[in-house]
Amino acid sequence: MNEYLHKYQRLSALVLTLPDHVPPSRYLAAFRDAVKAGTLQAAPLAETFRVGTARHYDDLVRVSEAFQAWHQQTLRTYELRRARRGVVAHADDLQSGAADFDVLAERYRQQLVARASVKHPRPGKKRRKPKLDAAGLMPALSPPVDPGAGVEGGGSGRPTSPLTSEWPVT
Repeated sequence: MNEYLHKYQRLSALVLTLPDHVPPSRYLAAFRDAVKAGTLQAAPLAETFRVGTARHYDDLVRVSEAFQAWHQQTLRTYELRRARRGVVAHADDLQSGAADFDVLAERYRQQLVARASVKHPRPGKKRRKPKLDAAGLMPALSPPVDPGAGVEGGGSGRPTSPLTSEWPVT
């Protein structure tokens, strides 16, 4: 087939047409990995585009059968991730042999074992604030009871009031 019959499309236009469940940043990372691996063919452009707050260089992508297959598979992968976390596959992929049932079953078993071994911390008891007494003071700040108070010559030698530094008269 003649190379000039292929269509070309900008990466920025592809990102704009992504469904809501496909995160653009992850799609772009998968795209760059596919170009590095040689699965897709793309040429760099001088322009940039924004995805959220990040700037990305734009590419011109050759829209071929390989690209269409990669794009559809990538969209299906993100659709599965949205539907269910962890190890999942489409039934037709398993029945057609595109995905290995035994490998998927073993990964699923390992996932269930790993989930069961995760310990979830129990919420601890909350510490309560001390309650105020009738005078509006906290119990720890109320004046200490002096056992020798009122006894002549008695006393403990401590100030009688925590709010003043007066010493008892002896």
